[in-house]
Amino acid sequence: KFELFKQTLDRALAESSDSKALIFSFFRRTLTYLYRQLCDAGYSVKMIHGGLPMSDRQEIIEDFRTDPKIRGLLSSEVRAE
Repeated sequence: KFELFKQTLDRALAESSDSKALIFSFFRRTLTYLYRQLCDAGYSVKMIHGGLPMSDRQEIIEDFRTDPKIRGLLSSEVRAE
């Protein structure tokens, strides 16, 4: 499954040099798995979830928005946690 996900992500990010991906999951374990796999594969990604303090989440979102090196943001439904 991860390989197919990675291929899809690669296609989406290849659309433009400034393309970014926002990846949602209901489960934190899935987010953690994807985060580790993507980092190991050389992607620059960040992760937010409801267990992080609001100030940390805001900082990560701002980094994602402004840092061109960060190409992906993994997120749970943080308002629901």
